[in-house]
Amino acid sequence: MAHLAPESVLHVRIPTPEAAPTAKTDLLCSFISGTSGTPIFPQFLKYHENPKFTVQQINLYPSGLFAIQAFSAVVYAWISDTVLKGRRWPILVFGAILNLITFTSLAAWFIPEGWKWACYYLAGAHVGLSGIAFT
Repeated sequence: MAHLAPESVLHVRIPTPEAAPTAKTDLLCSFISGTSGTPIFPQFLKYHENPKFTVQQINLYPSGLFAIQAFSAVVYAWISDTVLKGRRWPILVFGAILNLITFTSLAAWFIPEGWKWACYYLAGAHVGLSGIAFT
């Protein structure tokens, strides 16, 4: 077997300190990258007792999450490019805080019914941050 030169494809690149992720960015990414709630919301509706939802309602109500995702992507991009003059981090922090609030509320579970519905829908708002995070 031939010896591989350091310039080969298999050479391992050691990240530079400025390119290495920090604990702060890891924490921020973990808050932003939460689930959108889409698979959980229909399950909540299916096993809801009072009122009992029909199959049509169980399939229809979670569709609003996709509208919120598309709307939030446009709003986040507009705010980031105009109001914040190209800065991305304030929008990412906002998304992390929104995720923390919604998912903590859903984890508590014994919250008012209206707030539970709001949390399921607001859980989709962070998906619009993907365009901001990758630019």
